[in-house]
Amino acid sequence: MKKSLLALAVASLAASSVASAATVYNKDGTSMDIYGRVQSVFYNSNMDNSSKLGGRNYDDNGAATSGRLGLDLRSDIGYGVAGIGRMEWDVADSAANYNFKVRDIYVGLDFGAGGVVKVGRMNNGINLVNDITDIFEDQACWGNWDDERHDALVGYEFSNSGFDLRASYQLPANGQNIGKGPSEDVVFDIDSGFTVAAGYTTPTVGFGPISFRAGYSDFTTQYKDGNLTPVNDVKGFNQYAVGMSWGTVGNGLYLGALYNEKKFEFTSQDDVKLTGYEAVVGYGFNNGLTVLAGYNYGEKKDGEDKAKIARVPLFANYAFNANFNAWVETSFDAGSDDKNTKDAYFTDHGNMFSAGMRYTF
Repeated sequence: MKKSLLALAVASLAASSVASAATVYNKDGTSMDIYGRVQSVFYNSNMDNSSKLGGRNYDDNGAATSGRLGLDLRSDIGYGVAGIGRMEWDVADSAANYNFKVRDIYVGLDFGAGGVVKVGRMNNGINLVNDITDIFEDQACWGNWDDERHDALVGYEFSNSGFDLRASYQLPANGQNIGKGPSEDVVFDIDSGFTVAAGYTTPTVGFGPISFRAGYSDFTTQYKDGNLTPVNDVKGFNQYAVGMSWGTVGNGLYLGALYNEKKFEFTSQDDVKLTGYEAVVGYGFNNGLTVLAGYNYGEKKDGEDKAKIARVPLFANYAFNANFNAWVETSFDAGSDDKNTKDAYFTDHGNMFSAGMRYTF
């Protein structure tokens, strides 16, 4: 999955990387906040085979320890406008990941009630929709085709009175991980693209607010005369997603559902289409315990060939305080293709299990 780590309730999941950020400088309208986390997670052998252990592939039980560090920068420049910047890095304890790697890096302008403009590396915006069910640690997004972060984005964000808007334009950028594609986790050289997503969240109705969200993205690759790195002859791809939720994660009852499609256009073969839907139900108790259960289904259609995956994730988290939490997570197959199918993703991955601890600052 693409662990978005939503701004979940601190009292339950303690998962937001900025929930307890410390202001290390604040003078004359200029400030710098520092935030991050350190975590260690035990994975069983089936999780190892899914490269959760940083590509070490022991084919055995193992553990992975990782960290994250981020800086939020802000300076008032007058007329109610502030200049902003963010730098965020990840690091892990495997040979391929000892060095810090950029996760987010952008600069922009905050117009207050007028929204925020950002330029750099960030989410393209459709995560506004997909985050409805992307609330587990590792066991989610089996039927979610959300893109990874992209370089060279120009983005706009607006949130006010329950309305949310995300829009971004993609400038040319090579080597972009676009998440699941014709094969799992592929990389494209992108020529251009755009994303729009919007949502509305009501005031509390019954046990919580109700949120409706939808998004669409469309990208063109740098395919020219049969030269595309590194995936065959894909000319472009697009995606749409719709979803709704009721309640707040970690605060009483939470219900969420998502439907999304992603299509890849080739020059010399039929289009490849990914279809997926996910559902989640959870409950956050006052003592800091949150439990989640879900259903993920994904299907790939490549000409006459079809492949499918279906899994049931289960999750329990306990927040000792706003800085320290621990969790256990598992998922079971629910009717995926047999392991001998030709597509490594759309197949039965067996029973998966993990348990972790995290310190967030």
